[in-house]
Amino acid sequence: MQIDVANPMFKQPSQGKGERRGLDPLAIADDEVPESEYKRVATPQVFLGAQDEWTDGKAYEALLASDEEWEKARARVAGKRKIPEEEVEAGEIEAFLRDKAGMPYSAWYRAAWRERVTFDTERALYGALIPPGTSHVHAVRSGRITSPHLTVLTAGFMAALPVDYLLRTAGVGHLDVTQARRLPAPQSGHPLAPALLLRTLRLNALTTAYADLWADLYDPKWPAYEPWAITWPGMRTDLHAVTPIWQRDTPLRTEYARRAALVEIDALVAVWLGIDADTLIVMYRARFPVLQGYDDVTSFDANERKIAARRDTYGFDQTKDHWTQFQAYLDASDSNPVPDGYTAPFYKANREREMREAHAYFKKRLDEAVAKGLWDPEKMEVPTP
Repeated sequence: MQIDVANPMFKQPSQGKGERRGLDPLAIADDEVPESEYKRVATPQVFLGAQDEWTDGKAYEALLASDEEWEKARARVAGKRKIPEEEVEAGEIEAFLRDKAGMPYSAWYRAAWRERVTFDTERALYGALIPPGTSHVHAVRSGRITSPHLTVLTAGFMAALPVDYLLRTAGVGHLDVTQARRLPAPQSGHPLAPALLLRTLRLNALTTAYADLWADLYDPKWPAYEPWAITWPGMRTDLHAVTPIWQRDTPLRTEYARRAALVEIDALVAVWLGIDADTLIVMYRARFPVLQGYDDVTSFDANERKIAARRDTYGFDQTKDHWTQFQAYLDASDSNPVPDGYTAPFYKANREREMREAHAYFKKRLDEAVAKGLWDPEKMEVPTP
């Protein structure tokens, strides 16, 4: 399985190297399990035992707070070292309990990204959220931040144009874990965190494998306070129409809605990082020629289907004939019908305008939070009472 920007199920091996569109989110089954070209030959016990273990912070804190677990750990350490229990130091007990609270890395929800950074494609950084049970080879890296909340926010940052721009200007060709730690990082208490969390989850949580994460991070304020940042012409999908339990329509599935969420993330993260709208536009113009080329020839119909001129960015189920029909329709809509399978009216993509409008929305929202004393923009933290 190949990941894409905020899409953990982009393309299957069986689709072949020539397939550019990947899997249609509208066609993915609720319980879909991605294909793999690799098979595990070791037993599950050996396979999991060979993986790095990451500490469960909550479990570790609970173990540290338990007198019973503390004494058990003291006895185990003393027995292993063959020394009296009173000679066991606190640091040894803490280390033992930390190991006890560990789980194989594949047991966690993680932010994953392609290790290779390429500059001649639509985006250079391809990152997504992957669920427990997923493992990968060297071509992909993954990480878990201190909490599921921060892990999702980090995946959101990885989907943003400003972070992609940073890698392009720095000339980073390979993004290993060490380099990834140097990327801009989100803060869980930021006023824009709920907005980024919702958009990132709705883009990534494509199957029931994400149901637990969705339930854990669901914010009851979303339905009332998290609409689209801008008015997307003809958009039928409501961003904030979500429920506490994962459902079929929890993930954004149409091409129009998914692109809208990504554009809004671009603007949101720019505001978060203190990048003004003009600079965001300059970033887009200067370093994203392929993305610009795609935007210039992309439109969406009333059912949120994409239609484009270039084969590299065709919509799902689109053919060359569809574009020929669309051009004829645009030239003379009174005498030529809309392309087969599409429904008028159409919306022409305009990323610069869209990002400016979304930037203004999130900037106003952040400024209001700062004015109310909910955020310190200098220290980048919630002010201490």
